[in-house]
Amino acid sequence: ELVRTVDKEMPEMGIQYNVEGKTYFNKDNPALVHFREVTHLPYIGGHYEDVKEPVLKVLFAHHDENQMPIIEKLLKSHPLSYKFDFIRSEKRLYEVLPKGTGKGPTLCALAELLNIDMNSTLAVGDYNNDIAMIKAAGLGVAVAFLLGSILLSRIPLKLMLKGLKPVIPLLLFTAIINLFYV
Repeated sequence: ELVRTVDKEMPEMGIQYNVEGKTYFNKDNPALVHFREVTHLPYIGGHYEDVKEPVLKVLFAHHDENQMPIIEKLLKSHPLSYKFDFIRSEKRLYEVLPKGTGKGPTLCALAELLNIDMNSTLAVGDYNNDIAMIKAAGLGVAVAFLLGSILLSRIPLKLMLKGLKPVIPLLLFTAIINLFYV
């Protein structure tokens, strides 16, 4: 229902469905083609109404980042919006997930299932869809271009810095690995 609304109101919007073990590129546009190239996901096409598996996430993409506030307003005003969480994961990408299934709630549920205190958890993220997970973790680390998004989202600085000393060797190791392998 949400996807049909977006497709009708914003026909130039790219649409991707994530299901268990597969990603369907249901409607390509330049932003979605670029995303597929960057992520190296295999192309599996087909119309979104033909997808029979349970959908875990829908990703909308548009080359004009000014379209993202329009899709956000359209989705959040939909009568079924209360069933979903919405995340602008990048400048040109907007995600729709079933309520409570994002990375933050999933980390909390996994820690509870494994009987691990949240203060003993670590989350490393590089996109806006990682912010809830970074906030929830005992040690949350933002890498790459996410740091600017975290500052813009007004996460208290202590959340970014808490426990930083134990992470410094990991960050140095990661930087060294990146020098040789990236």
